[in-house]
Amino acid sequence: MKRLLLIWVGLLMALPGFAQKKAPQRLARRDPATGQIQYYLLASVPQNTYTVPTGKKQFERDASAGGFNLIVEDNGIVIPAGTVPPLVKPQPPTGTNGLLSAQFTYNVANKQLSIEGAPAPGQTLQLKFEPLSGTLTGIQSNQGQALNAGDYYPAGTLTGQGEYTQEWSLFNMPQVAIRITWRRVSDGATHSYVFGPVQATRQLLFTRSSGSDPPPTLTYNYQRGYFLGNSFFSHGASTAINWYQNNGMAASGPDKDAPARIAAHLRANGSPSFDYRASGYGSILEQQYANPSSINYAGITAEVTEKFGSQKVDFIAVRVGENIPPGYNQTAFNQTFDQAIAAIPKTDNCKIVVSDGVWLGHDEGHAMLQSWANARSYPFASEASIRETLVNGNRFSPYYAYQYTDPGVQRHFNDEGHQQIANLIIAKIPSGSNGGNNGGGNPTTPVSDAEFDQFAQMADTPWDEYDNRLFGNGAAGTNGRHPKVAIGEKDVLDNGTVRFEVWKLFGGAVAHMSLGSSRDNMLNLYDLGRGAYMSLYGHPQPLFPYKGNTWKNGGWTGMSHNPIQGGDSFDYPCTMLKHVKANGKIYTKVILQQWAFHNQPTDVVLEQITSLASNNAVEVKIRWTQNRTDEYANISEPTAQQQEYPCFMVNGDDCRVAYALGGEPFNANNDVRVLRPIENLNVGWEQTPMYISEPWQAVEYKPGQWGGLVAPGFYRATQSAYLRPSDGGKNEFSDPIVYTADVRSLHLDKNGSQKHTYYLVAGNNYDVVRNFAASLPRETKPDWTFNTAKGRNGWWYKQCEDEREPFPSDGWKITTARGLQSDQTNAAVSKLFSPAIGYKTSDFNTVYIRYKYSGPSSQLRLSWIRNGEKEGPLDPQKPLQEANRWPRGWRGGGSTRLFSVINDGQWHTATINLSGGDWSGVVQEFQLEGFSGTPQSPDQFTMMYFGANNPGN
Repeated sequence: MKRLLLIWVGLLMALPGFAQKKAPQRLARRDPATGQIQYYLLASVPQNTYTVPTGKKQFERDASAGGFNLIVEDNGIVIPAGTVPPLVKPQPPTGTNGLLSAQFTYNVANKQLSIEGAPAPGQTLQLKFEPLSGTLTGIQSNQGQALNAGDYYPAGTLTGQGEYTQEWSLFNMPQVAIRITWRRVSDGATHSYVFGPVQATRQLLFTRSSGSDPPPTLTYNYQRGYFLGNSFFSHGASTAINWYQNNGMAASGPDKDAPARIAAHLRANGSPSFDYRASGYGSILEQQYANPSSINYAGITAEVTEKFGSQKVDFIAVRVGENIPPGYNQTAFNQTFDQAIAAIPKTDNCKIVVSDGVWLGHDEGHAMLQSWANARSYPFASEASIRETLVNGNRFSPYYAYQYTDPGVQRHFNDEGHQQIANLIIAKIPSGSNGGNNGGGNPTTPVSDAEFDQFAQMADTPWDEYDNRLFGNGAAGTNGRHPKVAIGEKDVLDNGTVRFEVWKLFGGAVAHMSLGSSRDNMLNLYDLGRGAYMSLYGHPQPLFPYKGNTWKNGGWTGMSHNPIQGGDSFDYPCTMLKHVKANGKIYTKVILQQWAFHNQPTDVVLEQITSLASNNAVEVKIRWTQNRTDEYANISEPTAQQQEYPCFMVNGDDCRVAYALGGEPFNANNDVRVLRPIENLNVGWEQTPMYISEPWQAVEYKPGQWGGLVAPGFYRATQSAYLRPSDGGKNEFSDPIVYTADVRSLHLDKNGSQKHTYYLVAGNNYDVVRNFAASLPRETKPDWTFNTAKGRNGWWYKQCEDEREPFPSDGWKITTARGLQSDQTNAAVSKLFSPAIGYKTSDFNTVYIRYKYSGPSSQLRLSWIRNGEKEGPLDPQKPLQEANRWPRGWRGGGSTRLFSVINDGQWHTATINLSGGDWSGVVQEFQLEGFSGTPQSPDQFTMMYFGANNPGN
């Protein structure tokens, strides 16, 4: 039997609140006349009250005795006499569409509630999940793939199977009832099952079934649509190919093709009068895209006008991909499709959805199409899940239209295939605005403490694999190095497109990333300070001694406090405290090592949750906590230090790096540089921080193999090449590398804790990395609040002092003129810095600061750095480096606005107009300065808010 769904119910016996049975009410009983167990239709469905006090045997006894209280709202459904789990329920009642085979079973095993079934013979089903009320986010299959509420999933989309043949699981459920609906593709018939929430848990129990589809979770308000596609959307009759219809090829009729099915969905869900024009004009666009000026875009306008007259469309679906010729010309592609969209008469709030094709051999075209869509925030529906495959070297699809005689027509999709295309596009149609933004801004991916806490309470699990290869650079006793050891335990996340490995030896960091089945690791692991991992930096600098330890690596005498995830410079790894792999996620908890000292743990604990985020990416969630007890714990940190948050090191010193510098984030015309980070054959670029206007960097390991780093707030970066002529190797254990990192500045407080998310992405070109970054939700304007919950909110200071995180009360209280050098006499050097940012200046021109101030200054100064500007003078010894990091050159005095402050120690709001010639491009950092206090009489400045939204007075 094919298992359709698995829902964890966990340790029911640990929840005594369930055991309260209502004695007079028998929810299921044995019929004394027939000896059969019968379930009855109830007016209301109570919460499940059943527990398994002694496990499965008790469950079986209770079920056979008629005391089992799982509720099924199918009147007259009879359970055969004497049945023990699995209990068997026949087909749904007469009058409903039977979608499942004759058995649908329920049983409790291994403390799980399993719901098993198989499609009825010859049926192709789709599956969706949705809440009856409230919200439903974060649910997953047991393979770790994310599920979106309200989306129908075609068979095989998540499991890679032809049918739903693997177990499905729902995890981290909110306390709302959930409806699970199967839909038959052939006629749209549906059957739903409802699961009710269990109080005090985050799990669900089956409660009832229904033979009719519930109200939709999304409603639309569209009037007119234009479906711009190729022959899949519209093809006129042609006797030459024995095609006698005028609709999307090769659907059997005009009501069976993808545009018609999308239109039917919209009409049934809030847009009853929706009308549309389906066009094959996209064939011209895709075939001639390389020469935009050769295309007659007026033909597109004429099609819409012919259908709707002077009325404009409010929905557009663009679907091409089968006819894009080989090659890669993103600029020409963007120009062609931008002009096509411009030619369509459309409303101001018209929604646009984009989808690619189902034929093999057009990967470059699909990539260009997705890049174009992502850069414009158009929802993109990939058709990769239903694309042709190769079977014994021959193209194959279960959706080929073999009823036609012409091979070209046959290769198009039949009715069922058109439904599949429609479903993928429907899943991306917005019910409101297009969403997203116009390119700039900070990606936002919140991290929850609850998820870390949940893993921390789970029992340890075994690792997936053991690697016998030896690691290490020295024998025991040689310069104090740890002897070589086997790489040892590791976990694997592999979806066939990418493979990521988490290694225990490297502190739970991702230590392997490769494409396909190559196992060709991009990441460099020459020592425990290489790879892709978190490395934190704090005061003092230099650090010596540390916790009484005076054995410091001679090559790192100037190193500061440096807790590192991989291990130390003597090859001693971090201490692993916990490891769990569950629900497609890997949780590790380690004590970070002090990099420069011999086998010395720090007071920093790092927790990490790693899981697949897409076909090409892994998501890494971090929570680090420091409870510092060493000699320097109580010394104030006058200036934040640059972090590696994380670093990302790729094998070989000949790799190219791609990054964005321009003022049009995620626009096709943005300035993206792709080059090797060396000045000449003997000198690599410095690791001086630079600002990037899109939050990603990508490295070309080998031709067609790119790896990259994406992270919220990743706008301050560096890159360099470690040139090692004596070791020309290019493998995971050789010395030469190209180094990149997120080098944001942060304070490491004595009792500090922070959460962070980053992504590692692999693909065949850097656009795969860039497109993933573009897909993340982003803020478009600054909006920082400083309180006990958010602390500094990513800001940092220089030559100041604050109350340290966690703050004792709301507001960021700054005392200036702290930690001054011998030649510094007052707070003129004291400064506050925003996090690195990527906001487009065209999106706002006013900021507000909610503050209170006591001190001698009557004005403060707000300045900012724009994309491509360098904080200090350019280095004439490295002209290539300077030109490709800071094309605007030295900012000099910079862009500045003075604003008045009231020094009465009361709350005020300053309004600062930023308009002007120097407010252009992308703003990458704000700086607040102009203080003038002294160490004896410092400024006292408290900030509650900084941003583009007026907080009031």
